[in-house]
Order: sequence, then structure tokens, then C-alpha cells
Amino acid sequence: MALNRSHPTSTENILDRSEQFWRREFKDFSATIFPIVSSRYEQSTLTILTENIDLACGELNPVSAGAALVLAWGLVLSRYTGNDDVVFGLGLESQINDFSNTPVLPLRLLVDPQQLAVDALNNTEAKIMDRSTFGVSSTLELSNLGGDIAAGCQFMNILNVRQGQPKDPGTFQSIEARKVPLVINCEIRTNGVDVEALVDPSAICVETTRMMLHQLCHSFRTALSRCSRGTLVGDLRSVSPQGLADLMERGVQPPPPSVQARVHDLIVAQCQSRSSEPAIAAWDGHLTYHELDQFSSRLATQLTKLKMIQPDKIVPVLMERSVWISVAILGILKAGGAFLLMDISFADEYVKQICTKIEAPLVLTSGRQNDRARLLGLPVLVVGDNPLLADDEEKDTHLQCANVQPSNACHGLFTSGSSGDPRLVVINHAAVCTAWAQPTATRLMLSSSSRVLQFGSHAFGACVAEYLGAMIHGACLCIAPELGPGNDTAEAIQKFNANFITLTPSASRLLDPSQVPSLQVVVLAGEALSPLDLEKWQGRVQLKCMYGLAETAAFSLLADLTEPNSNYREIGVPTPTWNCWIVDTNNVEDLVPPGGVGELLLEGPSLGRGYLNDPARTAQNYIPAPSWLMQIRPTASHGYRCLKTGDLVRYSPNGTLEYIRRKDVTEVKIRGQRMDLTDVERHLARQYPTAARVAVDVIIPSDDIGHNGAMLVGFIYMEPSQCDMQHENEEIFASPTIESREKATNVLSVLKEVLPTFMIPDIIVAVNRIPTTTSGKLHRDRLRRLASGLSRRALLEYGNV
Repeated sequence: MALNRSHPTSTENILDRSEQFWRREFKDFSATIFPIVSSRYEQSTLTILTENIDLACGELNPVSAGAALVLAWGLVLSRYTGNDDVVFGLGLESQINDFSNTPVLPLRLLVDPQQLAVDALNNTEAKIMDRSTFGVSSTLELSNLGGDIAAGCQFMNILNVRQGQPKDPGTFQSIEARKVPLVINCEIRTNGVDVEALVDPSAICVETTRMMLHQLCHSFRTALSRCSRGTLVGDLRSVSPQGLADLMERGVQPPPPSVQARVHDLIVAQCQSRSSEPAIAAWDGHLTYHELDQFSSRLATQLTKLKMIQPDKIVPVLMERSVWISVAILGILKAGGAFLLMDISFADEYVKQICTKIEAPLVLTSGRQNDRARLLGLPVLVVGDNPLLADDEEKDTHLQCANVQPSNACHGLFTSGSSGDPRLVVINHAAVCTAWAQPTATRLMLSSSSRVLQFGSHAFGACVAEYLGAMIHGACLCIAPELGPGNDTAEAIQKFNANFITLTPSASRLLDPSQVPSLQVVVLAGEALSPLDLEKWQGRVQLKCMYGLAETAAFSLLADLTEPNSNYREIGVPTPTWNCWIVDTNNVEDLVPPGGVGELLLEGPSLGRGYLNDPARTAQNYIPAPSWLMQIRPTASHGYRCLKTGDLVRYSPNGTLEYIRRKDVTEVKIRGQRMDLTDVERHLARQYPTAARVAVDVIIPSDDIGHNGAMLVGFIYMEPSQCDMQHENEEIFASPTIESREKATNVLSVLKEVLPTFMIPDIIVAVNRIPTTTSGKLHRDRLRRLASGLSRRALLEYGNV
């Protein structure tokens, strides 16, 4: 389309060049709008904050100073969005010819931390000049170009820069004209800059804005004073002195020392002090703590006689929910081994690969799973039949393996890798004992009076916490049969009079609080929460949000969401075992300022040992303490490692952490499970050997209210790409055919044999093309955006045979 230039001398050629310029500027635009507000946002009363930047470097060059302010604000936004693609409105006013008076128009910056700072300044200055040359009369006119340009015009913050004019806020581009929540006004003086922020507290916290101003001033000073030949853009993003002081207050004290104990010793202590109290209340039987101790010791005796178990040897447990699961766990620990729970829904091939990976000496199973377990080609011991646990068996019911040390393995947890390469994390006894120390249980409101419904599937890492946490603290573990929809869970809660449950938000939505009055503590974990999740339970129970990873011995953060007006995005504050830090996603030596978005780094003694037989991945995620941490606590001798979680978070003003998203966009969480999309794609590609491209992603249908119905969708492109321009206007989604539906149905059946249930796509969609970046890589954001424009019904049409 043609642009109406504000200068009457513009020619048609200039119009074309102007449009080309703006399209080039916003090509592959993927910035995060800041702040994010509702489409129905209405500006409230504004708060004004001010800062002064005084420099002792002589008279400022207004062009260089203006470019430095623009670059510095872009760096601040990259920190506070967690995205190196940033956009904001820019208004420039000057009395000199270099910066012509222009309307507030979007300016996009691509931040490269490895770029020389001097080059970044020069590029920013050139971008401002080009923007002036190819300017338009308004944002509305520019947004009419559509596509990524229109998306860039949705900026919600403005930077105004002017030089050499008297202070009169009315001469700035008015905040009222755009109704944005945040405007930064900068007045360049001879030897400094006056900065004014106009912020809407209903959209962005005033304290966060204050920290952003500190960061802006710090980056600006650094840009002008340190732009020598070797200074990098990343150096300009260092935390301001004010921000650093705030961070130091959060982590100046080191985590507590490791508890040098063995898990079975803690459980046996409960067995002895609470011998007659209920330990297990299951659908197939009940055990007191004395009986749990007896049966587990008899099992340990049998295992010891087989001479197959030794410290650090992992024994898989393939059983349905049963009274005997806890017996198997405690028996393995007493015999000196480590346990690994496996869900009975796992495909046989997946189970076999896990057993091979851990070099399993044998498998513990139930009578129901016996035939299946024997197909694994390993010795099998059935737990729960009378001969094994008969009273005339070994009388030493307090058998303990003296060779096991706190540093030995307690259990394994597998992360959500594909069946082709399951990744297992090994957790030591000391890590578990430290994680489940009394202060943590107190915060969780877990005690000997708790009746814990074992809800999580054995594929869900929280299930190990349910078993060990309950037994270590003398609670009664309630075990129902394999649970189905919400009614089954409600019936189980009623039957066992459960008062404590950990479940995913998706599962909690199927429960009616009025039907489960016995519940006192509800812990939500594994998925993002919505406001309705809080409203549903508040006033009825103690509501918690738990954050944890398979790479740690137990959960790391806990949020109390019991009170009204709690923030549903919060994942809480560290439990007493942990310290939390937020670092740059690409550089752990680079701290992120308070309120900024970065990768969560966990520090503490409850980290897992690492990934089994995978030293490279272990070294990648389990890292030594960064140099800045050693500087904070130079006298600390704990020697703790840190874990790169891969989760992007930020500090909220009240000091709690808010979850943003996964760092690696190919690693997602759906159905309460974390998975790498490329693993699913690899298996899907094997079923479509002639496909030119395959992609898998999580899609929110356009008609889904509340974003609670995410779908895992596979995309198949059967024809090789000829030329992107040929497909520019072609419909991306192919119409489903009888053949494509039948093929998809067959493929999904095959995938069920080789992938865990939670990794099976809901639907497979045929496409005429798959969006790619300029480098030819899959453009996931664009594909997700396009597919999310389809309704659930339209997506399901691809599977209706």
C-alpha cells in the first residue's frame, strides 16, 4: 500500500522505499510487548518518578547522547521482557538538524550481547536517522501496512528524548494521546540528563519502574564512559548499584548445610515412634507403621539373599497403585539400593529402554503386572504375595544395609525425554533428607496428622515427594486405584477422608470443593495456574503452589495462595533449603536486575547428583557457583553447585517469584509434564518418511476460554518447498482428507507403542507449508500463532475418520 508522507515533496519512489524500510525493520518480528495489558486497558491516575544523570565528561553530544539513551532503554526492556527482540515508541525532539521532529513511532532493536558496544551505538544512531528519513505521519498510518509492522505498532511504552529545550512536560508527545502505561521522558542537558517516568500503577508496579529507571541511568552512563573498542553490549546490561544491593539482601546467607542421613533411617524412626499409627490406607489393604517396617524388612532380606543389589544400583518398580508400593520403596532402600517408580501406562519398549539404561539388576512388580514384567528379560520379584512376606520368613525386621552412605543414591527420576533417550536424574539420600527437613514440612503444612492422597501418576515427579514426604513425617498415605476423571478423585478423597492432596491445576478443575470437605491443604503443581483456580479453593482450604524439578530432591519454591487477591502467577519463595538467583539466559555470570526476566538458578544442598551416564548434560545444567556468588560470600565453604533450571522467572515487588515460561521454546509443559518437542517430532518424522518437514507444538484453540484446553498438535508438510514467495498468499492448513485422517489415526496408534501417553499428539494436521525463519529454521512462534487461530472443532476435523 502507499504511504502518505508528511513532506509534500515525497515521490512515489520514496514511498516505495519507505514501505520497504519499515518491512525490513520488522521482518520476523517477535518482540514481547511491555507491559502486557488487557485489550480493554484504561489508563488510571499516573505516578511520576524522576532521576538525574550527572556526568563529569564535559558537554554531551546530543546525537550520541540520544542514541545512547535509545540503546540503554532497549537494553532495559530486553532485561524486563527476557527477549532480545524489543520494541517501544520513540519520540525525538531537537533544535539541530540531525534529529528532526518526528511523531512517536515504533522502534525495534535486536540486542546482541556479543556485539561491540561502539558498533551498537553507531547502528542505533543510523537507525534513528533512517527512521527520520522514512518517517510517516502517525502510528495508525504505519499499522495499516499490516503483518509484523502492525504488531510492532502495539507498543505499550514510549521513550521521549529531547535536547536543548526548557522543561515543559506539555511539549513532549502526550501520554494521553496513546494511553500507554509507561512513558519515559529524557531531557538532555549540557552535562547530564533529567529523566522522568510517568507510570500507571494499575499496569506496572511503581517499584519495578523505579528499578528500571536505575537500570536505564546505569546503562546510559556505562555506554558513554566505557564504549572503548573492547566493550560489549552485554557489559552495558550489568546490574545497577541499586539493583545489586537489592539482590544481595535476598541471598547474602548461604543455604543450610546438608543433612547427612539416610532416608530409610528417618522412616524407620517414624515406624518405631508411631508403630500403631496408620502408615498406608489403600484400596487393597492397610498397614500401620509397625507393619510397614516388618514387611519392608522381609522384602529387604529377600533382596539381600539374591545378591543383586548394592549401593547406587537402581531397581525399577513396575506396579499399579497399591499398598505394596511403599513396602517396595522402603525394602529397596533397606537392602542398599535405589528405587525408580515406573508408570504402568508406559509402553513396553519405553520400559525396556529405561531398564537397559539403568542396568537394572531385577524388577519389582505386582501379580497383575507379573507377565508384562517378565517380558523385560530380567529377574522379577513379585511384591505382595503371601509366600514372600510370610511370618516365618527372616525374623530380623530391622535389617539395615550398613554399606549405604548419605552420599549414595536414594532414587531415580526420569525427566520428560522421549522413549528413544529417557534421561534419568539420580538423587542422593542426603539431598532427600535435607529437602524434607522439618522447616520445609512445616511450611507445606505436612505433619503426622496429614492423610495424604497419593494422586500423582508414577510418571509425575511429585509422586515420589508424596511417598517419601508422607513416610518421613509420619503421615498416612492414602492410595486409591488408578484415578480417572474428577468424580473418581472426589470419591477417593471421601473414602479415605484425605485432608492433603497435591495435584495439577487441570485435575483440580474437575473437583467440586463442596464434595470434598475433608480437604485441608491443596497443593497445585506441574502447570500454570489461572485466577479461577485460586477463587475455587480460597476460603475452603490452605492453598499452596509448589515449584520443583526432577533435578532436585524435592520442591524448591512454595507459594501460599490462601488469601484473597493472591497472585496466580506466583510460584513462591525458596524453601529453607534453597537460595534462588536470576541470571541471563545465555550467561550465568550475568545477574538480572530485580524485576527483570531471566533464568532461575537454584543454589542448595538438595540438588540431584546429575543425569545417569550423561556427564555432558550434567555439566551443562549442574554448574559450579558463579564468580559473583563467590564474591558475595567469599568465606563460605559449602562448595554447593547450582542448577540451571531452564525456567524464565522474575521477582515480583513482594519478593516472590513469578513464572514466565521455559527458556527453550522446544521444551514445553503440557498435561503436567515437561517434554522436548523435538523428541516428539523425531518419532513423528519416522512415521512420515516422505515428509519435507515435521513440527509439533502446544496450541491453544481460538475458542478456548481461559487457556485451559491446550492441545499437542503435530504438523506434517508433505511437499518440498519451492519458493517462499510462491506460498506467500497460500492457505497454510491443508484440507483434511479421508486418507490423511486414516494415516493420522494409524500413526497415533503406533506412537502409543513407543512414547509415554503425555507425549502423544492430540491431532495431526497436514499443512501446505511450515513457516521458517530467514535462516531456514522452524519459526515456532509464527506456526503457533497461526494454528491458535483455529477453533477446537476445526483442529479435531483432522482426526475424524
